[in-house]
Amino acid sequence: MPSDDKNKSDPLPEIRPDWAEKGAARDRRTFDARAILAGGLDPFHQIMDFMEDLPGDEDFAVEASFNPQPLRRLLAARGYASYGEQLEADYWRILFHPETVVDNDSAEAEAAPRTWNEEKTLHVDLRRMEPPGPLVFILGLLDRPGMGKEVVVHLDQDPIYLYPELNERSWDWERLESDETEFRLRLFRPVEE
Repeated sequence: MPSDDKNKSDPLPEIRPDWAEKGAARDRRTFDARAILAGGLDPFHQIMDFMEDLPGDEDFAVEASFNPQPLRRLLAARGYASYGEQLEADYWRILFHPETVVDNDSAEAEAAPRTWNEEKTLHVDLRRMEPPGPLVFILGLLDRPGMGKEVVVHLDQDPIYLYPELNERSWDWERLESDETEFRLRLFRPVEE
């Protein structure tokens, strides 16, 4: 689990998914990697061994001295959603949840947005939400206290009703290169001069 310094402090707020709510009934098994990291070692293999002992559908947590983005990306590729919270200056708890594959025609496919951080930028995938859900979600996110200065939203279509709302809230936007399956926008607060 290599640490790259740019991921040690991640000021962006993550949106807590339902499965990560503090009131969730299940106790999560936890792997505390802080002592291993403090010794200058990489706990990756121990984390993989820890996971092998878990049932495939069980949530778990990893505690570390930083936000382990490389581990989160690797496990995302293996089908795990993650949610990280910084509990103290050098104390992070990352919750992992095995995602289930759903039929795109099912009601479950329109579930809560998928969120992740990539290179210190919050990404939100709203492609399966019916209008006006994406608009309402984005505006609620931007109005949250402590919201970062940038977010990338993944949408099904050009959100024409969003632009006047962004102007009213003093947010700018930039269309990002996208393919035919999505419309991506980078939303950001302009630099004050």
